[in-house]
Amino acid sequence: MAEEQDVPTVGRAAVSAFLGGATMPETMRAAKQAEAGIKPDLPEQKGEGDQTEAGGPEQPVEEAHAELKDLETRLEAAEGRMDRHAETLRRLNLTKEDAAKIIDTLMVRGTRHRETLRLLNGRVSITFQTRLVADGDLLNEVMETRRPQYYAGVSAEAWRHYLAASIVRYNDLRFDDKTLDDYDTRVAWVRGLQEPVFNMLVIELQEFDAKIKALLKPTFLRHF
Repeated sequence: MAEEQDVPTVGRAAVSAFLGGATMPETMRAAKQAEAGIKPDLPEQKGEGDQTEAGGPEQPVEEAHAELKDLETRLEAAEGRMDRHAETLRRLNLTKEDAAKIIDTLMVRGTRHRETLRLLNGRVSITFQTRLVADGDLLNEVMETRRPQYYAGVSAEAWRHYLAASIVRYNDLRFDDKTLDDYDTRVAWVRGLQEPVFNMLVIELQEFDAKIKALLKPTFLRHF
């Protein structure tokens, strides 16, 4: 007589083998793993630099911040230039329109700029003009002839000639008249001035020159 098998045991083994080879849904698998105390499997995560869309990887946050910082720096620099431009106009006591007229006279029309100063409540009137390169050539010729040996002598001689080349009018004396429109005549007049008056005129001429120099700086001209 053949040995009888435990039918239920065989049946359970067959079912277990069948289930073991089948693919269990993820939800059921996770539930079974949780009951058994097993950590569920997690899908592999892609790195930040991996391409996730057809449009390509997104711009890194650090690069975007760097571009924004560069833009802010350029804007601050532009604002600083505008502030310096406005400060220069305030220091020179000029409006932007007045500055533009001076610049146009010198650079567009190519003529000398003239400016009249009034001192002692208007009792003294002085008119200066910008100098030409030719005026500097005359000064060089004088220096080659006189050859002053000390710096003080060089400076004094230079300012005598700068004043002679720049002076247009002193009260009723007009050097732009034909009878006085001569360089030697102007130099002779400057040499005949009282020294305190000469020193005062040199100071006024230095301020006039400084104003013209400030207006013709390349960084200032960009605003016109």
